[in-house]
Amino acid sequence: ENDPDQCGFYILPYDVYRNVAASISPPWATDFEITWDRASFVGAPDKYKRQGKDYKMLKRDTLEQRTSVFHGPFPSLSK
Repeated sequence: ENDPDQCGFYILPYDVYRNVAASISPPWATDFEITWDRASFVGAPDKYKRQGKDYKMLKRDTLEQRTSVFHGPFPSLSK
């Protein structure tokens, strides 16, 4: 079963990935530097919240993400 706190399905041990990446060109990724305004957070103090803005949807969609730590090769074996 997929863990909803993880990004997608875990299909490949990191050791296997490292070996494949060492044999062929490793994948590349792009990241973005984003700075959120203090009013962007549902938990912001009232002095930062925008007057007249409805925070109900933001509050409904704000969830807590658990952090998982495992020592490979498969997360399900660490439980």
